[in-house]
Amino acid sequence: MSIRSYNSKINDAISKNYYLVFFFSAFFFSARSQESAGLLNHLIREDSAAVTALALYPEGIRKNILEACTYPEALVRMEALQKSTSESFKNELAGYSKEEQQKVWDLARYPDLVAKLSEGEKKSKEEVEKIVLDYPAEIRETAADLGQNHYELLGKVNSLNKNSENAFQTLIQNYPVQIRSSLQALLSYPEVINILTSGMKMTVLVGDIYKKQPQLVEHKLDSISTEHAQQNAKDLEEWQSGLEKNPEAKKEMEQAANEFTKEQGYKEDDLMRNETVVVNYVIHPYPYWYGYPWWYNYPYWYPYPYWYDLGYYWSPQGIVYTGFPSPYFTYWYFHHHSHHYHYNHFSDYCVGYYYGHHRSVTGFHREVSNWVKENEPNLPRDFFANDGSRPGRIKEFGKFEIEYDKAVKENPGKTISRDDFLQENASVYPSITPKFSEPKVVKEKPTNVKPKQPSIYQSQPKSRPIIKTPREPKPVQPPITPKQKPLQPKPQPVPNQPKSYPKKSPRSEMNTTKDDFARMNEAQDFHRSEWNDK
Repeated sequence: MSIRSYNSKINDAISKNYYLVFFFSAFFFSARSQESAGLLNHLIREDSAAVTALALYPEGIRKNILEACTYPEALVRMEALQKSTSESFKNELAGYSKEEQQKVWDLARYPDLVAKLSEGEKKSKEEVEKIVLDYPAEIRETAADLGQNHYELLGKVNSLNKNSENAFQTLIQNYPVQIRSSLQALLSYPEVINILTSGMKMTVLVGDIYKKQPQLVEHKLDSISTEHAQQNAKDLEEWQSGLEKNPEAKKEMEQAANEFTKEQGYKEDDLMRNETVVVNYVIHPYPYWYGYPWWYNYPYWYPYPYWYDLGYYWSPQGIVYTGFPSPYFTYWYFHHHSHHYHYNHFSDYCVGYYYGHHRSVTGFHREVSNWVKENEPNLPRDFFANDGSRPGRIKEFGKFEIEYDKAVKENPGKTISRDDFLQENASVYPSITPKFSEPKVVKEKPTNVKPKQPSIYQSQPKSRPIIKTPREPKPVQPPITPKQKPLQPKPQPVPNQPKSYPKKSPRSEMNTTKDDFARMNEAQDFHRSEWNDK
């Protein structure tokens, strides 16, 4: 056999082995990809709310999230450190009134400001005023007050800040540089860490799939984000244009908004804004290591201004929409019966929008959905039908609930059922009464209705510190059918700033290195849209 013939056979053998290896490599790679894709799709279906919430963050933050998921044990250690540090922080505040605690919680969002006010000798009034000028107007009065009157407490908070940072750096020191950087970055988004540690099963699976198929995960999350952004933009445009075409609903929305903002502690002058508004709005969250104030019964990392809850603000040119009404505002609005009596056209508009946008995944949409589903079984057939008379029926429903609540309160010790009260006053409420003579009809579910998003959080009892000042008793709620949930309390805002610290426009604080407010607002809104019922 010639050398040429021998070499030819060798090359043929190598070629065949190469293609064989290539074939099996491609086969196993394809099989592994399909397995990862199937597992990822199952995860998205099972934990769609949490996965979608993560997908809504901008690409840079998503990258940090995915990197952190590859080391779930680091997140577990961070959670343990957070629990320990938050308890220490609460214990430091335990001897102070709730009002004073709120001030310290607010100032804790600016750790460098705490350091400037507490390090070295106690500052004079003039020195404190000079320091706070470099910070947002809404925190200046609080900082000046604490800097002058609670210098020692600020020193303790500053020590806690340093200790938590040192403990965190020790915790992550043995991880790869990229992981350390990602975990450090996520401290600026405490709600993200909360999602990851609350749903550890999801976190572990996402991290495992990401390590094997990073492009697959990135592509899937990017697709979810794009699809949601497109759908949300379309829905929001229809929400705004619909209001502009319905002046009665729009007027009543503004009236309800005035009622809401005044109830939150704002004055009439605070509601009108004459300044130019910029695109980016920076909201400093409560620090991850301390958590959000213990009196919140739902995730409340960001103390948003009143106009965030409304979904718009006033300007010299008229209303400027920023998004949908927040879940908090929507819950407040729909679970106060008087609103449906006084603002029945706006209620009608919200209900009509809900029925026309079943694919929407906003917190606003879910709160309207919850209210409709709670009340629908106890109302006549086709009560919510869009036949032109729905505003009148909603107004009647609001009146009935107001009168029923009044009857219950005026007759303590006497059990008055909703049905009995309705039968006794059937002639007054003709739109509601027919339900007694109608057979129960099981409605077919629309085929295009998206299943209800599971809650990111499970109801968990919260460990609260012992406060020396007595806590306000919870108001007793009369038994109401349909179910009327008590509105979770929202702390009052910091009192109005004095003249020496003028207020700025709602979006006057700007930082171009931060993400676009509308984008971050959307992700954070989705995160807190499911509240803890306790």
